[in-house]
Amino acid sequence: MSEQILLLLRFSLLGFRYLCRCRVVRAVWAEMEPPVVSDAPPGRRARRRAARAAGAGAAQATPGGSGGKASRKQGRAFEVIAPPERRGTRLEVAGEATIGRGAGCALSLDDTFVSQLHARVFRNADGVFVEDLGSTNGTFLNDARVGGPQLVRRGDRIQVGQTVLELR
Repeated sequence: MSEQILLLLRFSLLGFRYLCRCRVVRAVWAEMEPPVVSDAPPGRRARRRAARAAGAGAAQATPGGSGGKASRKQGRAFEVIAPPERRGTRLEVAGEATIGRGAGCALSLDDTFVSQLHARVFRNADGVFVEDLGSTNGTFLNDARVGGPQLVRRGDRIQVGQTVLELR
């Protein structure tokens, strides 16, 4: 082979190595930096999206119906239903609680698929909501990936890593 081709291959390999290193550093940096958590309740668009998702397959509620009563009947605690060794563990939701591997989380999970600060659940006047905090593997509400704050109703299941919680 000519020297020019060998030189080009060397520089290509060197560039590829640096690209890989940059990706690793970026992934580590994203995991270590705490996510920005907003104290503001979800906006109208998020509430509308959550209501649409909850109402899929069910009859539409009439305006002025039991809108206010439904949020008062929401569950107050999540219970772990999987994995079996954590079954029965309860997470009370009075205001806000975080879920993750970190020691400061309200529900600290020893699961390699869970980020340090993975998700948060919070309660406001509209009900109980779950929000993913920029986790690597995502948070799922009834097998649908959570993008923003999503309304959680009694009996709904949240999956964080290999842990499944149900609102009671």
